[in-house]
Amino acid sequence: MSIGLSGWIKSGRARLARRTAAAPADANSGPRQNLLALDGGLQRPSSAYGDDYLAELSRAITQYAPNRPRTVLEWGAGNSTLHMVNHREALDIGSIYSLDSDASYLDAIRTNFPAWDGLHLHAADLIGTKLSDRDPGFNYSGLPLTFGVEFDVVFIDGRRRMECALTAAQLVRPDGVVLLHDYRRERYQIARLLFDVIEDGSQFRAMRVRREIITARSSTRSAR
Repeated sequence: MSIGLSGWIKSGRARLARRTAAAPADANSGPRQNLLALDGGLQRPSSAYGDDYLAELSRAITQYAPNRPRTVLEWGAGNSTLHMVNHREALDIGSIYSLDSDASYLDAIRTNFPAWDGLHLHAADLIGTKLSDRDPGFNYSGLPLTFGVEFDVVFIDGRRRMECALTAAQLVRPDGVVLLHDYRRERYQIARLLFDVIEDGSQFRAMRVRREIITARSSTRSAR
């Protein structure tokens, strides 16, 4: 007997809630998923990206990022942000700077996050201002250059990913890690000019900035 669409949605959410509640609390092994609440009662499960999405994110951070209070830069706010905020102590995260190109979406998800002064959410236009050829304005991919912060973890999972990778190469610490989601796409392979691959996982490519890039950016900064 058919239970109808609304009944199917309710039963699916109940199964999802039971699976999430039964999962261990340790950030490296679980919960294997979380639910991001959106407008209108909609929910976005992290399992939509694969059951190992959060577990691999946690493992990559703890395995490859330096062992200190970690400063995180993220392009593409959402389930990953919620997971890192909720598990910030287990992941030894001191602050998160998360950017999204959709201001209305960012406003809609703000209530998901507990009060924490270490979370910095930024909405930025994909193109940026266009006043003249001397326009000082920054866009979505370049805005982190104005933060005055270097990062232990950079997570690229939003728009303009190769532009974001160029910014990441300037801001990630030499012993930090850059994580690229959907890395198998052909158009993302140019990032290897900037980074050395340390792991191709099920979900993420983990990378470190190339030594020659570190040397070049040091020379550039000293010449200013």
